[in-house]
Amino acid sequence: MKYSRAVDSFLNVILPLLAGVFIYWGDKRLHIPTVIRYHLPDGLWAYAFTSCMLIVWERKIHWLWISGVMMLSVVYEILQYYHFIPGIGEAGDVLTYFLFLSIALLSNALFKKLLYAKTIPNHSR
Repeated sequence: MKYSRAVDSFLNVILPLLAGVFIYWGDKRLHIPTVIRYHLPDGLWAYAFTSCMLIVWERKIHWLWISGVMMLSVVYEILQYYHFIPGIGEAGDVLTYFLFLSIALLSNALFKKLLYAKTIPNHSR
């Protein structure tokens, strides 16, 4: 099965971001467990951001940029921890970023195969 970049973008960028927004929205209206409420939206954002980069690069992994994203997430949490920017910097957030970034990288081969699979022409007539 081959599918389009639009479907790839919807499944791996838009859908995770919408799920994160729903969790933020539901925080005030539903009884969402703390782990899900505080960490899952961050993880979904990291997955969507990494997937977006991979989609732009036609699912080729550029390790320098991926490493930069990992470092940026650590710096972001450090800045929160020392109150340079609003938020609560904690190791759990960094772990969540790395976990979901890793999931995006590990699933990359599957989505690359689905999107960029070579079609074999039919020469029999």
